[in-house]
Amino acid sequence: MHRSGYLTKQHLPELQQAELPSPAANGRCCSTFYQVTSPLIFVLRLFGGFPYTVRKDRLHVTLCSWWVYYSLVVMIFQNVLLFLTTHHIYFGDDNAFDAKLFDIISIIIMIYQASGPLTFWFELPAITRYYTKWHTFENDLHLCNIKLDGRLKKWVFLSMLPSIPYVFIAAYFQSVIHGNLLHMPSLVFLHIHNALHVSFWFISGLFIHSTAFRIMVRIKKVAEDRDPVEIAACRRIWLSLAELTADLGNALGPTLMEVLLFSSTVLIVGCYFVMFFFRSPGQEGKKNKSDINELKIFQVGSDLLQELLRLNTSPQEKQLYRED
Repeated sequence: MHRSGYLTKQHLPELQQAELPSPAANGRCCSTFYQVTSPLIFVLRLFGGFPYTVRKDRLHVTLCSWWVYYSLVVMIFQNVLLFLTTHHIYFGDDNAFDAKLFDIISIIIMIYQASGPLTFWFELPAITRYYTKWHTFENDLHLCNIKLDGRLKKWVFLSMLPSIPYVFIAAYFQSVIHGNLLHMPSLVFLHIHNALHVSFWFISGLFIHSTAFRIMVRIKKVAEDRDPVEIAACRRIWLSLAELTADLGNALGPTLMEVLLFSSTVLIVGCYFVMFFFRSPGQEGKKNKSDINELKIFQVGSDLLQELLRLNTSPQEKQLYRED
């Protein structure tokens, strides 16, 4: 074991072949879908898709499975979209422009929610193959005397319990906002899909991270014993886990692209807030505290706009304005 905490080729000579592409990866490259989505998948791998980091001839001990963080980000993103479908965020204005923009944003969010099950339908075969490979991988772990964390399954089930009331509360809340409880069954279905899909991400990330940590501990132990057979077996297990992580990214590629596509909704809402910040304060004759605050906000926004226009005005344009 190297002093810096790395496993070197001196301990694991088989790592010389670690960067060779696997047959499964070559098969994936042949598919049209993989060729189209390969840039996105490559970026995801750079940000931690693989549970290991190869630096020249050394295998780093530090591990991180980013699928846990991906799932948490998507959970927050979906709740933000749900919150943005309420009129309360627009301060209860009856302005026609506000109502029209609110309807457009709500339609975009509903399209995002409705496209989830359709995307999942195309991902289902790849997810099924992933589970089949994971079952085979667990058998290989037992052959190498590597046991999964038994407490992990219990914590997984406990973490899924809050999603049961959340599904019904979110569906009821969203149907009431749109004024028709008849939409609640379809919204319950959409929220169940979202909860299951994101839970799959979260659970897979937890198992990958925990398994990678236990495999690394085993690799360090067999490296100290200098058993070439055990070292080769652990290396195969490690690369199998890396390939499983890549398969998870390929299986969830459509959903990841869908999340990136509909993230533009957040930009639309952000543009709306900018317009609200700079717009004129509504009806005349109101002298209450809220209107005074709106007048102050509008004045600050007007000053900022004038300053920006002044900075972006060329000397020739300034001369024309003076002549006029």
